[in-house]
Amino acid sequence: MSIRVEESVQFIVDSGKWYNKKSRILRIFADKIIVLNPKDQQVKSVHKYDEILGITKSVRIGTNTFLMHVREKADEEWASSQRENLINTIAERYRAYEGRAMQIFGISSKELQDFITTEKDILRKICKMPSLEFLISGSGNNDEMDFDDEDETAGEWILIDAAPKKV
Repeated sequence: MSIRVEESVQFIVDSGKWYNKKSRILRIFADKIIVLNPKDQQVKSVHKYDEILGITKSVRIGTNTFLMHVREKADEEWASSQRENLINTIAERYRAYEGRAMQIFGISSKELQDFITTEKDILRKICKMPSLEFLISGSGNNDEMDFDDEDETAGEWILIDAAPKKV
């Protein structure tokens, strides 16, 4: 499938916790994802596909949240009633652009907090992306942790295996 660069697909998502929920527009292009404020169409963030490390979603029935893990940036957490369609669209465009499958992780817990890499984690070189045992789609190669900078290598980053807590 050939996608022209100017073509985009748009989804409305919720960002933030229930007490601070904000709507956002995800505009998915052939080469990037742009996050917009729906009120004034102001760009909140831009993620090129080569910066995306993967997506984590809860596999519990009735949940609609997911995380997008981004290289050297804090993870984005979103919720959408069209989550599966949205993730499939991102994965399809990612594959067309990158030439490989996107890593998608499935977590059995309802909450994804243990897997969110924050700005503080980035400064400490900690990545909370799930381990490969949670991989449900995409390649098992963790070459996505290759950080392109000469000063940084994946060996300098700490991968936190934040397995869901047993209840």
